[in-house]
Amino acid sequence: MTMFTPTQKKNLTKLLSGATNQEGVLTLDGLHGFLFGLAIIPEPVLPSEWLPGIISEEMLQVNDEKEAERLLKSLLAAYNRINQQNLDGELSFPFSDPIKSKEVQRTQDWTVGFYLAISLRPEIWAKRYKATTKCSEPYEYDLEITSCFSVVKGITDPEKITEFIQRSQKNDSQLVKGSAEFLARLFVLLPKSISKILNHGNAIRDGLIVPIFDRLVIPTEPLRVEKVGRNDLCPCGSGSKYKKCCGK
Repeated sequence: MTMFTPTQKKNLTKLLSGATNQEGVLTLDGLHGFLFGLAIIPEPVLPSEWLPGIISEEMLQVNDEKEAERLLKSLLAAYNRINQQNLDGELSFPFSDPIKSKEVQRTQDWTVGFYLAISLRPEIWAKRYKATTKCSEPYEYDLEITSCFSVVKGITDPEKITEFIQRSQKNDSQLVKGSAEFLARLFVLLPKSISKILNHGNAIRDGLIVPIFDRLVIPTEPLRVEKVGRNDLCPCGSGSKYKKCCGK
């Protein structure tokens, strides 16, 4: 899948290179991952919310206002294109499966951007869901989705993997080997994890699944218990007075 058109690639590269301090600035791959993540969030996220997080004012301090406007329009056009690809069912993980060794760094940059975007709506992904009548098959992927996000987070922040292994392993000679093997395993799992998250988001958007705890609760009539007199017939149905039966 082509990430950007040639014109978008040229303009967005120029836009991202406008920052004096490149630390923390998304790469072009990271930007695509970010826009990909935005597109699959099943509720609108306005540009006013996400633009400040990836585009600083200094990036737009170019030769003139028209050029700045052109670069910004190119970014929004790229987002609209990716969003439309998702609506058309054409959006997919942009790297090979399995991921090639030469793509590892690019894939990691992409995953950083993707995670940054989906983190804008963490409450959506944290909910448990059930299938609706619109869904043709039972929905049983809650645990799988949790694992998919763990794969994404592990690749985004591999230092956490080392910390985990440090807590679980005592032999330092096994630590490096274990960490590298674990990270490699995450890259193997990433393509299918992204696909499942993509399908999960679209299922929410299309109403195929709904949050379990959002089910309507129909109010019931309050339980009313009438007082029974001691000389009244016992409500148990024995025929005796209450004081000589259950009221003893």
